Amino acid sequence: MSDLARRWIDELGGQPVEEASAALDALIADERLSAWHESLEFARDKQHRLRRDASYSPMDVADVIGLLRDGPPANVADLHALLCDHLTGLDTYIRGDNSDPWRDFWEDERSQRPSTPRHEETCRDVLLRMLRSRLPDGVDAQPEGQYAADRRADVRVSFKNYNVPVEIKKNSHQDLWTAIEEQLIAKYTIDPDTGGHGIYLVLWFGSDIDGYRGHPTDGDRPGTPGELACRLNESLSHEQRRRIGVVVLDVTKP
Repeated sequence: MSDLARRWIDELGGQPVEEASAALDALIADERLSAWHESLEFARDKQHRLRRDASYSPMDVADVIGLLRDGPPANVADLHALLCDHLTGLDTYIRGDNSDPWRDFWEDERSQRPSTPRHEETCRDVLLRMLRSRLPDGVDAQPEGQYAADRRADVRVSFKNYNVPVEIKKNSHQDLWTAIEEQLIAKYTIDPDTGGHGIYLVLWFGSDIDGYRGHPTDGDRPGTPGELACRLNESLSHEQRRRIGVVVLDVTKP
């Protein structure tokens, strides 16, 4: 029976269709099958790669010309690159615009040196408004994007039939060092329509903010947004760095 079960798992892992993805997700979620989780997760990873490869289609001449003219995204990798670029560009706006957008991320907005960050969902909504005004026509950005097993990413940016999930954390969040792997990669980028792409966005409220934890391995607490981005990138494999963007936005007072 074990050999038969392994054969069925292998067959599911070799079918690049949505039904096979759903079946493997359901089997992994079944606690009664804990002894088979390793085999099932291996088959699911294989199945997702096959499904992404099967859905790949090269750009035609019109798509290439549109891309070079700063037109709409041609594929999910292009959407991911566009999104990373716009989010990175927000850093200059947040800390450099004379309307002081950085204040929108703090509770005491008129304090000379505010000390209490706003709620994470409120910060997300502020970012979403800033981002929407910069995205090309047809590109949609929504909060609480739904993924498999009723899991929800903070933001889901989509165009045509592909999308990129964005997971947002404050640098004071207790899951700062683990959410990139345990939430973004494990729960959201497994959706075949993402092509494995996702963005981990951290809001930097300063190195002295309450709750900012050191790195779980050596206890080091990066002192700047750039250093934090480097440490988070180091946690990714070479393959993951091709599809997972890390953006750390400085929202402190300039």
